[in-house]
This record gives sequence, structure tokens and C-alpha cells, in this order.
Amino acid sequence: MNFAYFCGLWKIKNCEQTTMANEQEGKYDFIDALRGFAIVVVIVHHAMRAVALHSAMGKPGLMSSWLQTYWADGARGVQLFFVISALTLCLSAAKRSTDAFPWTDFAIRRLFRIAPMFYAAFAYFCFWPMFRGKFGTDIPSLSNILTTLTFVNGWFPAFITSHVLVPGGWSVSMEMSFYAIFPALFIVVRTLRRSLAALCVSLVLTFVANRLLLSNGSSGNRLDLETFAFFWLPNQLPVFISGFALYHVLFGPRSAAVVTWLQEQPRYLQAAEIAVLVVAPFMPFLHIPGIPSHFQYAIFIALVVTLLRFRRSTVLVNKVICFVGKISYSAYLIHFAVLARVIQILNTRGFNGTLSADEYWLILSVATVIGTVAIATITHRFIEEPGQRVGKRLIDTLVARRTTAQRRRNAVSKDAAIW
Repeated sequence: MNFAYFCGLWKIKNCEQTTMANEQEGKYDFIDALRGFAIVVVIVHHAMRAVALHSAMGKPGLMSSWLQTYWADGARGVQLFFVISALTLCLSAAKRSTDAFPWTDFAIRRLFRIAPMFYAAFAYFCFWPMFRGKFGTDIPSLSNILTTLTFVNGWFPAFITSHVLVPGGWSVSMEMSFYAIFPALFIVVRTLRRSLAALCVSLVLTFVANRLLLSNGSSGNRLDLETFAFFWLPNQLPVFISGFALYHVLFGPRSAAVVTWLQEQPRYLQAAEIAVLVVAPFMPFLHIPGIPSHFQYAIFIALVVTLLRFRRSTVLVNKVICFVGKISYSAYLIHFAVLARVIQILNTRGFNGTLSADEYWLILSVATVIGTVAIATITHRFIEEPGQRVGKRLIDTLVARRTTAQRRRNAVSKDAAIW
């Protein structure tokens, strides 16, 4: 018993040392784990929609109402991606703040992080059906193609709702829009107090922008505008900015004091854990007047992120879910295709006629998650990683050129001083 006890202590200590080493290198396992959970709940949500709303079984899928209620909010996994994105961008920007041209390098790094896999998905979802003659008469317009390839389709209601070329591409467009304003936000929102103030301002902006958008629309396109009002950047901005507040709490100048205080007062973390466990089952039914539902989830997500930061859980933060988190971007873009293929296979084998809607949804979810992870592992290895390496080489080339140019300027200045 004592031997097992000491072995357990050694394993915990060794795990903590590995985690601390990773964090010193700027790697945080709990962030990868959260990305992994985000993509899994998004896939399961889309499987539910396929059965309940889009007749994946070839007939209306009469799923249990409680399953539909809970998994309808699985789409909020995208907001989890947004919060984590803002948090990691702040970490990266702070780490590289001493670079000569940090924002130029930031733009290159982000572009080569997002574009290669997105263009691969675009080729599959858009060009491949065109080559096979699957579009028929509904060939995408040039404006739709160009706005999608330049990541600005998220600012056009028609291209983000009814004429989507890359399923789920609205979130990528919003992510790129956020990248465009991130440098200004990072420079201005430099403290926790400022991030909270920016959060309040963004909520007001959301309300005003959505009111103006919907008031200028006609009854004919009201539904499209309401959908667009949820997707566009002004409505998602508070979610992104909550990541700034989270960064200042977890990693800002005063975070060490927060850590010390929490270590001295562990009952507050325990109370937060209990609050999460109590509130989580009721989140789909929680509607606070005046606060958008997706922002309510952002607040809840921030609390969960904080707990995982300070309460290391080997159950939630494990190698499997962390790996899924690392390939989550590829998984997000390709899971729609995998979902469609799994539906085709299940229906061909007659599962749509022998299973209940709930059973069909469960099998569909599991098979889609497994298939998506398998394919995303390949696309991450052969598309994402090479794309990132190209971006890194481009940055290194620019740094070398800047260094050479600076040396020449210094030599010229030296010669001028001598003469």
C-alpha cells in the first residue's frame, strides 16, 4: 500500500514537471484539450442536426427532445474556439513583442496557419463537385468564390447563409476578421481593467450594430439577416474579447498573485468547480435577459478554462483529447464531408430503417468523430504543417533581409561619419 502510494506521488510529480516544462516552452496541454472537446461537441451537434432537421435517415428523425435540447447548444463549441484563439494569440503576441516587426510576422504566421487547409477544403467542396458536374445549373458566382478565398465572405449575408461554398466557413472568416483587428486590440487592451471595459463596449456595439442591421432590412430577407446578425463579427466580438480578459487573469502581470491567492484559498476553486458542475446541465435552459446566449456560454467557458489552468485534471486533459485538439482545425473543415459519407454508408446498409433516431444519431456521431480524426491526422501532417513551415521560412527570409539591410545602413552611416 505504501509502495503504491509513493508510486502515485512520483507519477503525479513527474506529470506536473512535464506540464511545467511544456508551459515554459509556451505549450499548454489544457488548451489543446479544450480544442479537442470543442471539435467533438461541434461534430456531435452537426450529427444531431443531420438527423433531426435534415432527414439524414431519409425521413424525419424523431429524436428524444432532451437530446435535441442539449446538443442544439453543441454549436457553442465554436465560441470555445474563439475564446481559446484570443487567449493563445495574446500569449503569442506577448512572447514575440520584442521582435523587430512583430505584426508583419503575425500576419504571415496567421495566414499560413489558416489558408492552406482552408483552400484544400475549398477545392474539395467547390471545385471537385464542379469538375464532376454535381452543381448543375447552380454554379457559384465569381463574387462568391473571390469573397470566400479572401476570407471576407462573412461580411456578406448571401455568402454566409444560403450560398456557402465551404461548410462552416463563416467561423474561419470571422477568425480572419479578428486577426485583422487583433494588433490594435492587443496594443490598447493591455490590462485586465481595460479588457473588462472593452468587453462592455463590445456588448454595446453588438446591440447597436444588430439593431441597425435588422432595422435596414426588408421583410423578404429578414430571416437571412437574422442569421447573418448572429454570424458576423460585431456579434462575436464580445466572445473574442473575453479571451483577452482571460489572458490577463491567467497569464497577465498579476497572474502570479492570483495563483498564490488561489493556492492559499483553495476553497474558492472548489466552489467554482461545484458551480460548474451544478450550472452545466442547465446551460441550454439559461436565458439571462439582455445578454446574448452565445456570450453566456463564453462566460461559462472562461470559468472552465480557469479551472483547467489551476486544477490540473489528468482525466480531462489526456493525450487522446490533446491530440484531437492539435488537429482540430483540419477536423473542423473536413467533418462535414465525413458526416455526409457516413450517412451514405449507414443508409446503404439499411441502418436508417432498423435503428431508432437516437440510436442512428449515436452511431453517426461516433463514426463521424473516428473518421474525422483519422483523415484530419493526415491533412494536418501533409497540409497544415507544411503550410506553417512555408510561413516560417518566409519570416526567416524577411528577417535575414532586414538584418542585411540594417548592416548596410550601419556601414553607410559609419563611412559618412568618417568622411
